[in-house]
Amino acid sequence: MPDGARRRWSVAREAHADPQVAVGCRVPHRQQATPSFADAYRGGTLDDAFAIAPSDVDAALVAERPVQRDALVSALRAAHAVWGARDAARSSLEKLAHPEARVVVTGQQIGWLLGPTFTLSKAATAISLARRLDTPERPVVPVFWMATQDHDVDEMDHAWLLGRDERLTRLSIGVPAGPAVGRAALDPADVVEARSALRRLDGAGEHADDVDALLAEACEGQRWSDGFARLMLRLFGDAGLLVVDPLDPAVAVLWRDALERELDDPGMSAAAITKAGSRLAERGWPPLLGRGDDASNLFV
Repeated sequence: MPDGARRRWSVAREAHADPQVAVGCRVPHRQQATPSFADAYRGGTLDDAFAIAPSDVDAALVAERPVQRDALVSALRAAHAVWGARDAARSSLEKLAHPEARVVVTGQQIGWLLGPTFTLSKAATAISLARRLDTPERPVVPVFWMATQDHDVDEMDHAWLLGRDERLTRLSIGVPAGPAVGRAALDPADVVEARSALRRLDGAGEHADDVDALLAEACEGQRWSDGFARLMLRLFGDAGLLVVDPLDPAVAVLWRDALERELDDPGMSAAAITKAGSRLAERGWPPLLGRGDDASNLFV
């Protein structure tokens, strides 16, 4: 074995012995008996499961839906002022007020330090798609929905960071279990610890000072959700991204009609979820969600 190859093998072997070290490897591909869900989605096999096929962007752009546009824009304008949104985000609010405006919506749990990297990928993808579809006659605005109503604290109270030594470090934050995470207070001590940990991991890195200043500025508020929103807007606000907090009372009131429908017929949405899961099971994919016959999707 050549010396270079021997050294690479030695590094890979040591890395595999240490679960803290990230290692890339190539795994032989095996043809699945049932196509993957992602392939079926992209290939159009699941189009009949949607009111509008995912690939039919033109139909989605012209679909008419009831919307309380003025109230929504007013609520988002107030929230973005609190979060310190910059000019591009404020411009997106003006575009959203256009009577023909549409949105590209993505979202994720409000993980500590923005959580997993696919949170960033989702935001970047929404921005890219909105830019491609945007026209003066029909503005298209990218929107990030913060899942502030989520209660799964153990999925959001930490972040994994990769140091320069290629070792993973877990940073955790103290959040009480029970209430919606969006209502949780942000402990300044957790912010100080995160900033110190990032300094230790990044050392004298090229962007260390910028990252430290970003975190200090974004997390100066009292609520965890506000810190998340500020971080997202500092990173993506200049690209026109808007952020929505469904726990904001001025936003939450806009879902009143949906909640009233759930109260009037509490089994309707659960039945729809069960039916969709059964259709997936018939095609070879186990359903990821399920609701009991008497279940409701209304949480109090």
